Amino acid sequence: MGSEFEYIVVGGGSSGSVIANRLSAEHSVLLLEAGGSSSHWKAQVPAAGILCWLDPALDWGFKAGPEPYANNRVIHHERAKMMGGCSSHNAMFYIRGNPADYEQWAEMTNCAEWSYESVLPLFKKSERHLTRKDQYHGRKGELEVVPNTTREKTSKYFVLAAQEAGFKLTDDFNGLQQEGFGFSDSTSGRHGYRCSADKAFIDGIRHRKNLTVLQNCLADKLVFDTDKKCTGIEVIHNNRRTYFAVSREVILSAGSFGSPCILQRSGVGDHDLMKQLGIPLVHNSPGVGNNLLEHPAVSLNYELKTGYGVDQAFGAASEELLSKSSQISAEDARHTYKKAGLNPSLLFFPLFGIVKSKESEPKPDLQLYHLPGGAAAIERTAPIAGRNMANVRISLLRPTSTGHVKIVSRDPQRHPEIILNLLKAKEDVERLKTGLKMASSIIHQPSYRPLLTGREITDVSSDAIMERYLRDNTYHTYHPVSTCRMGVPGDPLAVCDWAGRVAGVKGVRVADASIMPTIVTGNTNAPCIMIGERISDFILRGH
Repeated sequence: MGSEFEYIVVGGGSSGSVIANRLSAEHSVLLLEAGGSSSHWKAQVPAAGILCWLDPALDWGFKAGPEPYANNRVIHHERAKMMGGCSSHNAMFYIRGNPADYEQWAEMTNCAEWSYESVLPLFKKSERHLTRKDQYHGRKGELEVVPNTTREKTSKYFVLAAQEAGFKLTDDFNGLQQEGFGFSDSTSGRHGYRCSADKAFIDGIRHRKNLTVLQNCLADKLVFDTDKKCTGIEVIHNNRRTYFAVSREVILSAGSFGSPCILQRSGVGDHDLMKQLGIPLVHNSPGVGNNLLEHPAVSLNYELKTGYGVDQAFGAASEELLSKSSQISAEDARHTYKKAGLNPSLLFFPLFGIVKSKESEPKPDLQLYHLPGGAAAIERTAPIAGRNMANVRISLLRPTSTGHVKIVSRDPQRHPEIILNLLKAKEDVERLKTGLKMASSIIHQPSYRPLLTGREITDVSSDAIMERYLRDNTYHTYHPVSTCRMGVPGDPLAVCDWAGRVAGVKGVRVADASIMPTIVTGNTNAPCIMIGERISDFILRGH
């Protein structure tokens, strides 16, 4: 292994995998990943993805809170610790966001190359859609995207009920019309296994002489010379501190929690925090770790009659697999889920609606997921024994509450303080109440009501009851962003410029969800892959 690389990419997740792929075609690249391989059956078999969250070898085990506006609850925040990042254990929904999101990014960065017209070709470049052949989709990229053809028994009734409640349908959330109810495309390959960013962008190029991949390598801090030029990075590998030198740039792709923490340990962040922890200040940047945005979510839970839903089947299959976890293969896991009547190629059933809380909204602000199983596994709460549970999960797509992430020690092995500030803004509370009422209206429509036992679990009978329920139960949607956000000079919370370059220092960029100027209208994985394309394109063009 050479002692100096042209580029060092920190984080082998959705953005970092793309950047390592694109840059190593022309330059020497070291890709550092804190976790290990994504070859474990829990990561390979989509239906088992949720089991990764419970495995400390595959997940960071972060916790947010106590959350001051959510009854001081401490909430798990699942982040993958393996190659591919969260693309190796997410729900695989391939959702790009709303075109208006990128017009807003272009405005906030004063850079037209973040506009929808400019980023659409980048989405298409990565994508290898197996069926869609139109101007919105790519066919030659590395990331396999498929339509979801599986129709769990209750889904057809839910679609009909959504129409009866007055909602429109959409055939493609990434096409002409985002708004409506429909079935999401997903990053499940043609053979039914997960197509993570690692599988798509790294597996096929590991032989490149320009690419070195180092796993189980925890990034500590960047090293700067007297001109504030980054000369390399210190890491912990095999319980030893190691230094890697860089001749061009270090690109941080460690995620919305990891990237700001590395900057803070390196002396780039709020001067008060640096002083408190005894870290020499390199550059005062108060936005580092602040402006944390997350989609808050809450579930409307209800009970289905026997013969509907997957709650009991999924629970039983998962327990069987966990009881013999070390002895089974990915194919064994697939067989177990099939035997239980489940599709092993799906983690959650990809039926949802992206809708407006009121018609006057300029773009959708709610996402309603139909999940024919209980919320207990998702939110790590106790299941309701003997009950055949299902839920509609309401996610607020344009929250106004912001939080922070900050280190509590100079030790990179200590978890940071994460405060999401869920429900701080009254506007967020009101929109989630609207979402609960929408969900309740849908399940009580004529097409879906016959599936219910009549024993309601979530009470939406009054605003006061709903608010108490929200404070007690609101979770998140695994979409933290904007902790190193891009912006223009003079923006006090901007950490990076339009090209992801960290202001105040030289030779450092950030390229992951943390640079999003604001949160997207939908799931974040596809936008992170696009960010990898955009930043590597900027680098290769000399920006």
